[in-house]
Order: sequence, then structure tokens, then C-alpha cells
Amino acid sequence: NCSKNSGEKIKNSEIFLGLVNESYLNEPLCALQLGYAILLDKPIGIIIDKSLKINKNLKQIAKFIEPADFKNQNEFKKASENILKKMEKLV
Repeated sequence: NCSKNSGEKIKNSEIFLGLVNESYLNEPLCALQLGYAILLDKPIGIIIDKSLKINKNLKQIAKFIEPADFKNQNEFKKASENILKKMEKLV
């Protein structure tokens, strides 16, 4: 079961890192995963496709947000490295 498997992974992790693109925003399982991370008080980092607007509530819950062009591999890699460095300081 995908949701059970996700729940165990989130519970056993020190951080929650979400990759937010349009399909993520339209997928209920992703919202459940994010909500579970919030309930477990996990630090939340988001890499968001810079073509999307970051809503107010997501800005409030995420410790770090890195925008990136998901179609540009170099830009996505740099955003990933940046957010992981920031998140490592929290744990």
C-alpha cells in the first residue's frame, strides 16, 4: 500500500522534502504526506517548479523553499543541493 509505505518513510525520516510541480498539487496522496509530516513536526523543505505560484499556507509551513525550473537539469540539481545543505543544519 503506497500510503502506508509513505507513512512509514515519513515517520522514520528526520525531514520531509517535497518536490512540488503541478501534478503534486493535484494529487491527494501528496497532500496526505505533507499533512502527516506536519503532524509529526518534521522540518519541511520544498523544491517548487518556478512556473507555479507558491500559496500563502505552503510558505508558512515550509522551513525552506527553493524554486527551480524542473526541465533544466542543472538548475534543478543546484536547487536540490541548496535545500539539502539548509535542511542538514536542522538535524
